[in-house]
Amino acid sequence: MPRRDPQARQALVAGVRSELPHETFLELAAWYRGIGRLDDARRVLELAPPQGEVLYWLAFLQDALHDPAAADTLRRADAASPRLVFPFRSESVSVFDWAIGRTTNWRPRYYLSLILWSRGDAKRALDLLTGCGDAPDFAPFFATRAKMTESSSRDASLADLRRAAMLDPAEWRYGRLLTERFIEDRAFEQALTMAARYGAASPESSILGLLHVRTLLLNRRFTEASDVLARLNVLPHEGATESRGLYREAELMVGVANMKAGKFDAALRRIAAAREWPEHLGVGKPYPADTDERLEDYLAAQCLEKQGKAVESNTLLAKLAMTGRSSSGAGRVVAALAAESLGRPSDAERLLTAWLDGQPDPRIVAWVRQALSGQHAPWPSGAASTEEWRVIAEWIAQ
Repeated sequence: MPRRDPQARQALVAGVRSELPHETFLELAAWYRGIGRLDDARRVLELAPPQGEVLYWLAFLQDALHDPAAADTLRRADAASPRLVFPFRSESVSVFDWAIGRTTNWRPRYYLSLILWSRGDAKRALDLLTGCGDAPDFAPFFATRAKMTESSSRDASLADLRRAAMLDPAEWRYGRLLTERFIEDRAFEQALTMAARYGAASPESSILGLLHVRTLLLNRRFTEASDVLARLNVLPHEGATESRGLYREAELMVGVANMKAGKFDAALRRIAAAREWPEHLGVGKPYPADTDERLEDYLAAQCLEKQGKAVESNTLLAKLAMTGRSSSGAGRVVAALAAESLGRPSDAERLLTAWLDGQPDPRIVAWVRQALSGQHAPWPSGAASTEEWRVIAEWIAQ
């Protein structure tokens, strides 16, 4: 690279038009360093945007070339914003190791930990972050450390998440992470408080809105969950099914509550609503062959029976008892419950045998057996569940 050619330098800078121009300069500098041309690497970085990683590299190269400017560049690197600094090159490891030996600042330790973590050296990465204590004033630092310690030290991980949220209270992602942590820890009331706070701060966010709905359901506030869903607008995107699943669960849970209160007309309206696929929730309705409404049919049959409409109820139950589709374990249980209600225990057993043999969780097997025998047991603690299982359990455990 010409040493004193302003036009060449200007042409180089003007030719870098990427979204992250500093990465282009770093890549070129790493290449020059790799072939032993440290001075060219240094001069490339002197033209680069003064981003954090760039400055540590520049100080490293200046030091290697005995440039007295290295100390000042290192101080600038220590003061540079860490925002959107995501080191990933293996060549940067030695640069940050050098910086760690010359400064007590937390930044090079954080940057090096990101590289080490991405390469599977989680232990050294965590040691570097732990050594920083609470000195950093950068929320992503604490979110990173929280992620790395979530399996080994839940309390420390939660404390770091809280600190991240305190440092950047406007960042919704920390509220989401805290809410999900509370859900994992079954601290449902705390999860609801957190989700409601961040949801109110960003009412246009469907991500936070759906998380709020989820926490309302976990706290058994079914009508409120339905009301929040009615106000949400979810943009369609590939693989999106959560919004419709939450909607169905909310409507059916309100329906079951009405059934328990003897309000069967209201319950039937909620069950009918649960069959809908509201456009504002961003999930298109599948073909009829791919739509399983056996749970809705079963609950509707229960309502009709309670209203004294035995013929209509039995018609639905008979239809259900004939279904043998295996795509849904909950659907199989519903079909078996219908057969049991019709006084056909052998049919109920036939519907369940294959599914029960392949069910890996003995707690669920025991619960299904109790349900078929008429015992009203709650859903087994710790067992995995879907919205269908939760609704069935809510009705059976009445």
